[in-house]
Amino acid sequence: VHLRSTRLVMSPTAPMSPPFAAFAIAIVLVVASTCTPTAAEDFSLKLLDQATYPDAKCLDGSPPGYYIRPGVGQGSNNVRIHLQGGGWCWSLDMCLQRSKTLLGSSTFWSQHPTTQNGQRDWNVGCYGLLSNASSNPFANWTSVFVRYCDGSSYSSQHADPVQHGNATLWFRGHANLKATFADLDPLLKAADNVILSGTSAGGLAVYMHADWVHGQLQGNTKFAAVPDAGMFLDAASLLGRFENRALIQSGVSTWFVGGHASGTDAGCLKANADATWKCFMGQYLLPHITSRVFVVNSLYDPVNLGSLVLGLSCAHDLTTCSPAELKQAQAFRDTYQGVLSKVALDVPARGVFATACNQHEETCRDPDFGGITIQNHTMAAAVAAWYRATDKDPPTHLVDVRWPDNDSCWVGGNHGAC
Repeated sequence: VHLRSTRLVMSPTAPMSPPFAAFAIAIVLVVASTCTPTAAEDFSLKLLDQATYPDAKCLDGSPPGYYIRPGVGQGSNNVRIHLQGGGWCWSLDMCLQRSKTLLGSSTFWSQHPTTQNGQRDWNVGCYGLLSNASSNPFANWTSVFVRYCDGSSYSSQHADPVQHGNATLWFRGHANLKATFADLDPLLKAADNVILSGTSAGGLAVYMHADWVHGQLQGNTKFAAVPDAGMFLDAASLLGRFENRALIQSGVSTWFVGGHASGTDAGCLKANADATWKCFMGQYLLPHITSRVFVVNSLYDPVNLGSLVLGLSCAHDLTTCSPAELKQAQAFRDTYQGVLSKVALDVPARGVFATACNQHEETCRDPDFGGITIQNHTMAAAVAAWYRATDKDPPTHLVDVRWPDNDSCWVGGNHGAC
């Protein structure tokens, strides 16, 4: 069924602001602990061998890596690969700060996902789409959680290290991605099915690298990409500034020699040779992606509503908005849906699950992935139905009602950051 719960509405450079700087720092702190290994959800860390992959390095020069949990039974030949998110570093100063955290150095990673103070934590993506809970349609598949330590959505490419003060920084995001998939190659060669997912900066990375990853697989391997919370709009803020665009342009000048962007979708780069920064934005990347893509995003994502794009002060809790602010949030929701209409909803092969939940990231928490419902379809059921569909089946396009009218949104829980 072609499902939409609202009608489609077509919508008609500045430095990083202090609120977004605070958000970037908060991301580092939020993901500082990880989930409890249990018999059901036991991931083991694999650091990439530096002799085999000498070009692969985190920002501080330590080796990148990934957590892996083998599948069960027939699921062993199917693989879920999740690209971790966690913001970006737009400047050398930010990248230096990041290199001293687990988002820039593997020296902070444990052999198994662990907790702080013995408490179960939700900040590694081994739940939701990567969960092996019986409610997950992909439960028995092999799971790979790729750690993020380059600050560029796995794209940066500096052949030589960069000296910044007394520190040495390595910009090897795309080399890390290539080395990771080279290391996974024996597993992927035997795979019948592969799903690439990611959240936030990892969701953006899915848009950037979906076709490249698809190209690493055998011709008979079924592949799909599921980016979550990775489409950060190129839209004017309430002050008329294009904050996201300016930050990406700053990042490109940091991540690449001479600011000559690469390490993202080749088709997009070719089509936007004079504006390569567009190839770090989901709305401009998606038209060039030939792989199957299922877009998951909240129409009220607080990162889009907040300082990264719109600049709404009540973005993270819409219940605190004034009537005027809520009107602005609803108008932005319509703008977002208009963008989705152009790049996804008008393309039958692309799936869409656009929620009215006021949160960032929705595929990596069990109560979100298995609970958020649009027209009686949970996210998990929608992704599974779309993945198994054929060209003869109707599209899976689910667009939610307006906030706050979806009672299935999980309010008040620890959504974490994965």
